Amino acid sequence: MFSAMYIAHSWKDVERYLEDLLAGNDPLLERRQEIGQKIYTTHKGAADKIAERILEDFNQSLR
Repeated sequence: MFSAMYIAHSWKDVERYLEDLLAGNDPLLERRQEIGQKIYTTHKGAADKIAERILEDFNQSLR
């Protein structure tokens, strides 16, 4: 994830990054999108899996 982040070491860096991003200059955009897609693919359906596991655990506790 860090490879897709801008790291500011000073306030001047922050200003420069913001100016670039507001101007539409975002060289790391594609990398962030790749990482986002990978995270989405890996965790797709996670909420359903968690809910199913909770229900399974509850049902087992009733036995």
